[in-house]
This record gives sequence, structure tokens and C-alpha cells, in this order.
Amino acid sequence: MIPPRLHIFLFFFGILTNLSAQSLDFNLNCERAYTHIIALKADSATYYLNQEKRLNPSNHIIYLLDNYMDFLEIYTSGSTNLYEAKKSSFDDRISSLKKADNSSPYYLYSQAEIHLQSAVLHIKFGEYFACIFDAKKALKKLEQNQKDFPEFMPNNKSLGTLYTILGSIPEQYQGGLEFLGLKGSVLGGLSMLEKATNSKKHPFQHESATIYAFMLMHIQNKPEAAWQILQKNNFNSSKNLMDAYSLGHVGIYGIHNDEGISALTKASRSGFMDFPLMDYLLGIGKTYRQDSDANVYFEKFISKTVGIDYIKSAWHKMAWNALIQGDRKAYDKYIDKLKNSGRAVVDSDKQAQREVESGIIPNPLLLQVRLLTDGNYLDRAFKLLDKVHVNNFQTDYEKTEYYYRVSRVYDKKGLSQKAIQYYSLTIANGKRIPFYYAANSAYLLGFLYEQLQNKEAALKNYSLCLELPGYEYENSIHMKAEAAINRLKN
Repeated sequence: MIPPRLHIFLFFFGILTNLSAQSLDFNLNCERAYTHIIALKADSATYYLNQEKRLNPSNHIIYLLDNYMDFLEIYTSGSTNLYEAKKSSFDDRISSLKKADNSSPYYLYSQAEIHLQSAVLHIKFGEYFACIFDAKKALKKLEQNQKDFPEFMPNNKSLGTLYTILGSIPEQYQGGLEFLGLKGSVLGGLSMLEKATNSKKHPFQHESATIYAFMLMHIQNKPEAAWQILQKNNFNSSKNLMDAYSLGHVGIYGIHNDEGISALTKASRSGFMDFPLMDYLLGIGKTYRQDSDANVYFEKFISKTVGIDYIKSAWHKMAWNALIQGDRKAYDKYIDKLKNSGRAVVDSDKQAQREVESGIIPNPLLLQVRLLTDGNYLDRAFKLLDKVHVNNFQTDYEKTEYYYRVSRVYDKKGLSQKAIQYYSLTIANGKRIPFYYAANSAYLLGFLYEQLQNKEAALKNYSLCLELPGYEYENSIHMKAEAAINRLKN
């Protein structure tokens, strides 16, 4: 017979054991693991993860952290094989998390986060229906978690991300999304991301700042605001590879090309996950600056990557650099490589493929103006434009591109009236040619009018942008225009 006191002891021991088995404890060790994971420090992150598994094997937060590791490894490598090998484990981890403590704010949050990471990878690898289903599950769980735990700050990071992306999708698709239970708001989402970024009381603050900066950059067309977010949050390119990539991306595609190049150059690769896109991005920055070694970095990217995106674009930029240097033979060689490499899904690869299919070889001077303008080297670009007039160009394509390049320089220099004049000329001429110049001019004209607080003219041009085909850049151009219309109407 078991003594009565032992019965009582075993009863409470069983309760405590059961609670322990269902714990969701984002403790100091987990924070250290997470911090190293998002810095892409694979080896040190693995050390802390293994330590937590040894000390607290019943802590279910481990499943979320393991998923972060897989997600970032797949995303940074771009490997289809790695994705196929690991994607089933995402669902397995969600199943395990469902057995955890359902009274914790991390219960639904951790499941939703894995759904969200799955959705990102689904869309990267072309599984669009699967993306919708995972996004819907993530949204439903996050909204419920927000009701149950309104003070739980991480909700703002993930809900803000979903709301911003969903709200920026063009209006013609919004009805279908709402039917599927997917509805967002750019302004509402950005407000949540800003709140998560400004709060230092949760472990996901730095990740929130990264996402917020990218949304400001690509959805709101505010590159300087995005750059300042990174600066204020002390992004460090020498100790954190994701920070280096973020500084490089926002700097190079924004208005801090030299600083972006510097961040990527300073970044250490030893002990970090493989991230071949860093070399591609460095090649882009150096191409904008017209550095003589730009193609070295595209070659590094092509040799290292196991993915299939940005390969056409890399060969394309190498061809451009050769053309500017007067090497037509090398240009033709790189174009031949482009034809038989990668795929045309992301906008930059679509542009590369479209140029090949058009049979049009870019005008070297206008091409150099374009690259210098993209890198914000406006005085150098203007000196080249001073050498020519629209009548120096023979085809409608080159005349339209000339107007577009002039308008971009005037716009970036802050000469609004001149920019308006040349954007209008670009739209008038560009409607006749199958390239993105007219659509993007309409968007940029709308943005310029918005800055001038002429709401009516801004909406008119944003709407015109959506009516015009954006060709190789249609996804990004139309997304920004739709986000702008939503911003002004709200």
C-alpha cells in the first residue's frame, strides 16, 4: 500500500511534470540563440540551441528557434533541394507546439510565426496556393492572440508585416483576398511595425526594425526613412551578417550607395550562414558606381549560389558593364549565358529576359546615366546628359528612355517642375513602346505630386500607373502605386 502522503506527492509531481512538458519559456538562453540566429551566426546559434535542448528539453520554444534556423538557411541559400528536404518539418513543429501550454502568449504566436515563415518560402519557390493557406492560418492565429494578449508586443511585428503586405496588393485582387479571409492595411500595418520597433521590451525588436525598414523602402518609397531606422537601431555590419545585408540593400537601392558598399565589404563571412546574394548586391552597388571590379562579384555570386533567382540578372549586369566599357564581344558572351541560366520570376530577372527577347541593345551612354542615377551619383549623370539632346537618338525607345533618364535626375536633384515636365513627356512617348518607362513615370509623378501636397494630381497619376503595363517591373511598380492610393484615401 502506498502511504497517503506519497499519493499527494505523486499527484503534485505529476501536475508539475505535465506543466514542465508544455512550457514555452523564452529564457535568456533562448534569447541568446535567437540573437545569433537572426545574425546568421549558424555555429554559435547551434551551440545555444543544443545547450537549451540539454538543460530544458521540454521547452517548446526550441521548435520555434529550430524553425528560424531552417527558414533563414533556406532563404539565404536559395536552395530548392534544401527547401524540399526541410519543409515538412515546419508542419511537424506546429503539431508539437500545439501540445504546449495554451495559456501562454507564445502558444498561438509561435505557431503563427512558423506559418508566416512557411508562406514566405512558399512564395519564393513558386507555391502560391500553399502560401495563401499558410498566410491565412498565420493571420487568424495572430489576430486571436492579439485579442487574448493585447499587450504582447511580438504580435505587432508579425501582424504588422502581414497587414502591410496584404494592404499593398493591387485593388483588383483585394476582393479575392477578402473572400479568402485575408485583409490588410498599409498604414495600420506600418503603425504596428513602428510600435514593435520602438519598444525595447521584447526579444524581436531588432527583427522588427529590419522588417519596418524594408517596408518603408519598398512599400512607402521612403529610402531615407528606411536608412535612418537602421542607423537609429545600431545595425552593425561587422558582427551581424543580416545587418550587413540590410545596410547594403537599403543603402544601395536607396540613396546611400557608398555606405551600402562599405557595409557589405566590411562584413565577415566566417562562422555565418552562406549568403551568396551578398556578392550579387555588392556587384549591383559597384555597377551603380561604375567600379571596374563590379563583375568580379557577380561571378562570385554565380559560382556560389545554389538557387535559381538573380542569375539572369547577374549575367545581365555583367553584359551592361562590358557594353559601357566598349567590349561588344563580352556583352554578347554574357547575353548568351543569360539565355540559358536561371529563371525569370523576380523583377530583375524578368527585365534581363525581356531585354534579350526584345533584341534591343541598350544605348551605352543612357545606360551609364541610368546606373549612375540609380546609385545617386547625380552630378556624374548630369555631365553625361549635357553631351546629348533628344534629337541625337533615332528610335522611339531611345527617345523615351532619354526623357525618362532626364526626369529621374531632375527628380532626385529636387527640381520638381523640370521633373514633372520630363515625366509627362516620358508618359506621352512611352505608351507606344513595350517597356516600363511610362508606368513608372506615372507612379513617380504621383509620388512627386503627393510630396507637393497635390492629392488630386497624385491620385490621378497613381491610377494611371495601374492602367499602364509595367512589363518587367509590373509587380513592384503596381504594388507601390496601390499602396500609395490606399495611403491617400485613408
